[in-house]
Amino acid sequence: MQDHPPGPALATLDALRPAQTYSRLSARKLWHEGSPGQRWLIFGAWGLSLLLCIATGLATVRYGWSGLPLEFGGVQIHVTVYPPLLICMWWTLSLGWWWGAVPAYLATLLLALDGGMAPGWALVFACANPLGFAVLVLGYRAIGISRGLRSLGSLLFYVQLSFVASVFGSAGALIWSYSQGLQSQALLAIWQGWWLGSFLQSVLLVGPLMYLSWPLVEAWLWRHPELQRAAPPGSRRLGLGLLASIVVAVLAYGLLTIW
Repeated sequence: MQDHPPGPALATLDALRPAQTYSRLSARKLWHEGSPGQRWLIFGAWGLSLLLCIATGLATVRYGWSGLPLEFGGVQIHVTVYPPLLICMWWTLSLGWWWGAVPAYLATLLLALDGGMAPGWALVFACANPLGFAVLVLGYRAIGISRGLRSLGSLLFYVQLSFVASVFGSAGALIWSYSQGLQSQALLAIWQGWWLGSFLQSVLLVGPLMYLSWPLVEAWLWRHPELQRAAPPGSRRLGLGLLASIVVAVLAYGLLTIW
């Protein structure tokens, strides 16, 4: 995704670029206005990511990577290992919501059908991770902080936003548990494994990946504004309102789940 070797400007890119902008690559503009090399590289990498998400998503069900019990400080916790989350979250943070939401939805839909879930429930269940990604996008659009995680403020913001997104996305655990006829104890393991696994993977794996890759991605986006999707007027205020509503909904959902 890089047309020229990175120069010294990368070190000060966060300071030079307006903090309130949220870059999103337009697939339509890339297809019509991008160079053949850009199209092959980005769409090719995205297509391979889609196939990898589907394969690893199916492996999550077939090899039982959901709700894995772990001992931590004498307390048993449950963690779910879900590789598509890592791939799709990187695409979401780097290029925009659609780039990560589409493979996340398809991978979750296919693993749900493979696990025996009814098609109607599977269509709803597959929305869980894309909704979690929407929290991330709204947060960054509303606050306008760097995605490079190269300052304490941006790191703390990312950790908090990842936690909210993980809890919000874990609503899919209720649908999975209901469709599989699981008891309350099994429901707790699936739900805790979902949000805790998602949060840990976001912080420990996606975070370092963004730290390493974002300066190069941002530099490329900065050099190609013609391929980006313009933010609608008033999007920051709308993002703040939607983000606040989502936080309230997550808190209410958490209290209801505990009850």
